[in-house]
Amino acid sequence: MTLSLKTESERRIESLNIIYQIKQQEFNSKDDAIRNLIELLSVFVTTGLECDINIPYPEINKTIKGSLSPIKNNKCVVFLRANKK
Repeated sequence: MTLSLKTESERRIESLNIIYQIKQQEFNSKDDAIRNLIELLSVFVTTGLECDINIPYPEINKTIKGSLSPIKNNKCVVFLRANKK
């Protein structure tokens, strides 16, 4: 069974949807964590490499977690997880 991969255009659309959600939540794009996430999204779009996300976001005491999958039927998922105290 061969896996079908997303095209660059499909990866770009998924990345833009994630960026749109970030803007809707009014996160500051000047924060290092958000800049790192955008950089990972950019690499994902251009290379198509799978990426697991684990970015500390100390400004809000959370961690950005998720997965960027190049496989067509797998969704790209990004979420915030509260840090344990």
